[in-house]
Amino acid sequence: MQSNNISKSPGIGPVPPAPEAVKQAEAISDIIPDLLADQAANELDYIDTLPRNVQRRIQALKKLQFQYNEVEAEFMKEISRLEQQYQDKFHPIYHKRSAIIAGKVEPTDEEIWSEQDSSPEAEQRNGATGGTEDKMEQEMCDLTTKVKLADVEPAAGIPDFWLTTLRNVELLDDQIYEWDYPAMKHLEDIKLVFPDSEGLNFIIEFHFSPNPFFSDPVLTKWYTVKCEVDANEPFQFNGPEIVNCNGCEVHWLKGKNLTKKMKKKKQRQKGRGQSKVINKLVPQESFFNFFSPPNIPDDISLLDDEQGAAIELDFTLADLLKERVIPKAVLYFTGEILQSGLSSEIDESSGDASMSGDEEVTKVNKHTHFNQDSDSENDNSKNASGEGVEKPPECDKQVQ
Repeated sequence: MQSNNISKSPGIGPVPPAPEAVKQAEAISDIIPDLLADQAANELDYIDTLPRNVQRRIQALKKLQFQYNEVEAEFMKEISRLEQQYQDKFHPIYHKRSAIIAGKVEPTDEEIWSEQDSSPEAEQRNGATGGTEDKMEQEMCDLTTKVKLADVEPAAGIPDFWLTTLRNVELLDDQIYEWDYPAMKHLEDIKLVFPDSEGLNFIIEFHFSPNPFFSDPVLTKWYTVKCEVDANEPFQFNGPEIVNCNGCEVHWLKGKNLTKKMKKKKQRQKGRGQSKVINKLVPQESFFNFFSPPNIPDDISLLDDEQGAAIELDFTLADLLKERVIPKAVLYFTGEILQSGLSSEIDESSGDASMSGDEEVTKVNKHTHFNQDSDSENDNSKNASGEGVEKPPECDKQVQ
């Protein structure tokens, strides 16, 4: 037989009716922030509750940490100096790459990359089993492609190489607008320069062919890098960090400034009570704003949220260009670096989730269609190489 009495929990007392329970829940929710604040304060005060001899040992560990940070700073500087030394070895590689892209030289057969020769395992596999069959299939694929290429107008070098490369990097693509395309198609090379012996500070140079937009052959962005343990915050050291940057003036030709747009505005005429429409130049989003970064004060706390976000984005783009895009440009151009998942760190740093395989391929296809006319809009009939050629089905498995 069931009892009508309210059930009890040992040591708790009668379960309150629903309205009273709600009131108690509300009261608890009101004091939760205070409880959390108290807990945080207690954690901060935890060290103070330890015996003095334990606290003394902790301070010794902090001094060791400070010493480690100082040694790490020297290590990072040495890496930067070594990186600068190796620029002498990178330079001829970059120079040859630039010449091929511009169509100044044609690569020899020996200079063509062959995946079949990329590893001893591949050579052994091709020599032991199926080598002849694979060779015949490759020759058939090459022959089919040559037949299709016969109807295509030859192109000099690799058209739109750098525009395609930049657009295949999501964070950089976000900075390039449709009206930038005609000017960006004149981008011939992006170079990294170290102006001093320490190898910390660096310059990113954008080299352009003669174009109807601006007269500068080279646009530059200077970055100042610090690799020191801050005496005021010695335990915040995380290696080299960009602390400042300087752009350059773009000498726009008349009526060609891509960072400005004409906007119609009504202007009221004094004493007449009428208004007339006037044309006024106003700022607009453009990749070329990259060369006009915001001024960075000595006290960064003076920056508002918008300025702080703009500077953080600028530094992120610089690091991305320096560490990834310039050294691995061809892999971004072809989209291989995206499909291999090597761009996941970039996506995470920009706050975006990494894309799935299908999404990556879609992005590559979307970002690699440009008309060969240097001052025209997009032409979706072209592929990444500008050849407009569809590969025969039998070639698919050889590119995967």
